[in-house]
Amino acid sequence: MNKGNVWAIAVLLMVLPGFTACAPTTSLKSVWQDEAREKRFLRKVLIIGIDRSEGIKVLLEDEFAAQFRARGSDAVQAHRIFPEEEILNKRAIASKIRELQVDALLIVTLKDVAETGLYETHPSYSTEGGGYYGYYLRCCQIVSVGRNVVIETRVFDAESDRLIWSAVTETMFEGSAEMVVRSFASAIIAEFYSSTVLEKQP
Repeated sequence: MNKGNVWAIAVLLMVLPGFTACAPTTSLKSVWQDEAREKRFLRKVLIIGIDRSEGIKVLLEDEFAAQFRARGSDAVQAHRIFPEEEILNKRAIASKIRELQVDALLIVTLKDVAETGLYETHPSYSTEGGGYYGYYLRCCQIVSVGRNVVIETRVFDAESDRLIWSAVTETMFEGSAEMVVRSFASAIIAEFYSSTVLEKQP
């Protein structure tokens, strides 16, 4: 099954009778952070959601941007600054990072589901290379579907192109797409802001 069908099936499950009675529940499966990184406040974050459905991509990016702004950091959604392309160009991303003075990138993507165990959140890149773009390309190829959906979120330092924080969450699909996204976005950002890689708002 291709990735374009992931959210279509998931949303179908969410609207079936019996799935709409309860709010979605999100649990953190694993978290990693760069303990050696010097703490700093994130002034501006570029949010990149990965999904074949433009509507879901927009929903992901808008919710994460709202979560960052509520905590005092500016945020830029990829769909507001890039054309509707299936895979973004690395030079285009790097150009926007410089132009907008972005200091971090958050990439959120669906991972494999069903009866799965923990996921490694530290990078294990192959031929795509390292850094945010290598991870972005790899995520664009991943296929996943299921009632319990595992979502991986990674935050990269824009200047060094190094992974500074990552988390894997599992969300039970029970409710609207907006409720599901809000549930795991809230849990992820709360955990991120409690990490040791961030300074509090100046």
